[in-house]
Amino acid sequence: MHLVWIDLIPLLVSLYSTDFKDLDQGAGEYRIAPHIWRTIGKAAKDAGDTIPSVYGRRVPDLADERGYRTAETWSVWTLYIAPGSLKGRFPRNKYYNHFMQLVRLLDACIELEIPRSNVATIRQGFIDWVNKFEEYFYQYDPSRVSICTSIIHYLLHIADCIEMQGPVWVYWAFVMERHCGRIVRAVRSCKHPWASLNNFVLAEAQLETVQSLYNLDNDFFTGPNHHIRAAGSFARFTDYETCELLAPSRMSPVTPYLASQLANVLAQWYGETYTEHLRAAIKSRLPHHIEEWGKVRRLDGGDTMHAADLIVNEERDMTFVRYEQLVDRRRHQQHKTAVLKRQAYYGQLRRILVLPVSPPLAELLGDDAPQTVLIAAVAECADLSPPDAHGLQFFSKLKDGVELTELRTIECLIGRVPTHSGHWAIADRSNALSRVLFTGSDVVET
Repeated sequence: MHLVWIDLIPLLVSLYSTDFKDLDQGAGEYRIAPHIWRTIGKAAKDAGDTIPSVYGRRVPDLADERGYRTAETWSVWTLYIAPGSLKGRFPRNKYYNHFMQLVRLLDACIELEIPRSNVATIRQGFIDWVNKFEEYFYQYDPSRVSICTSIIHYLLHIADCIEMQGPVWVYWAFVMERHCGRIVRAVRSCKHPWASLNNFVLAEAQLETVQSLYNLDNDFFTGPNHHIRAAGSFARFTDYETCELLAPSRMSPVTPYLASQLANVLAQWYGETYTEHLRAAIKSRLPHHIEEWGKVRRLDGGDTMHAADLIVNEERDMTFVRYEQLVDRRRHQQHKTAVLKRQAYYGQLRRILVLPVSPPLAELLGDDAPQTVLIAAVAECADLSPPDAHGLQFFSKLKDGVELTELRTIECLIGRVPTHSGHWAIADRSNALSRVLFTGSDVVET
């Protein structure tokens, strides 16, 4: 943790923004102009509004010398904010590529699982990165040797640590920072802070001893009902085992436009053959009001995503999501067997709809239709760019209107980082654990 987030990243930032140890750029051109760096620092602060809290704490204005920077601060900035805000800001692009090479290596190191075959790739990656660091910043000039601190050498041993101890998330944890943040709240006296800390640590140790001696669970101290939620504050459905809905909720009228959208997707999803007659019949049997919820949570440690139409005035935006759908690669070739391919989309979750399938409606949808259909209304990101050389994607606005998709296709929250070009860079931390599991007899390409 200290090697990268406390030592390495601040070193790079000081090289990019100031005269590190009173050294000039030498033969390089890696210094970002002060007025540009002030813009980058402000963008880091502004990104706190558009990056969900599950990604980490807010990042302060990095151009402001005041304030304490924690390891979490630097990790959030490096992994999610800097890739978008630094793009196109260096005098020469090779320095941005060098920084992004480090980001890719760090992403590989913090993966939940690392195959042994990838360790060699990580090792060679850090060797290449260190060699470029020496070329770009040290420039093989003995008078600049102070740039090559010991932490640069330590990077060459990260792969060895992975081989011996496993993925770095096992030991790159903010344990001490979290512990200090917990005990500092116990300070009740400004005159005698150490006595407050001592009493808190002693009382906590005594409780843990009692808990261990008598094999007590946490309910003994917190009460048996602390985790019970009020009726109506959440809802689960047997056909949707991977998620639950959370309050607030309300009944909303089904407008003619929404009824047309619902009839169209239901006919496509559950009808044997899509026809205008089937769509019209489904539309005639839809209810006049529909239940709407404000939040959906992916179970087993997933994200809680908010519906923008029902949850407003949030300090941190938790409405932008990643979702996947199956796209037929042969959709333009008639009489061909469908070959479905997963395709990722990004957009803003606007509404979460609960549609009970009444007996008259079930007659039209067939046996595959669930008793209740959960539907997400999403405003898709417009002009989404394809991934660049570093895997980044950008967009400038949302499409007009919304599209309806099965709630199960919504995977996780994403963040947005403002860029100097007026576009948004997408911060996507998702991995294989958050992917939608598609089932059925269709051929699916991954």
